[in-house]
Amino acid sequence: MRCELLLWPQLFSPHVSDRVIQVLNLYANDGERLLQGATWAAYVANGPTVVIVGMAYAISLFGVWALIGFAILLLMIPLQVRTLKAIGNS
Repeated sequence: MRCELLLWPQLFSPHVSDRVIQVLNLYANDGERLLQGATWAAYVANGPTVVIVGMAYAISLFGVWALIGFAILLLMIPLQVRTLKAIGNS
């Protein structure tokens, strides 16, 4: 962020070099990627916990049928991948 602030005055000068614009674009792009990474990190860290707690709750409500339904859901993932590959190749 501090490097970006150093480049802003140069950006608005009458003689802006292409190099300054490229570097500023690079910093802005990297900043956006860091923001997206921080946002998705929470989902990645909490995902398994949500699945485990959700499965425990579903099993307590529906018994073994919840486990069967979850197994079917997991077994459908390879089928979806193969279907998408077949659609993409045609």
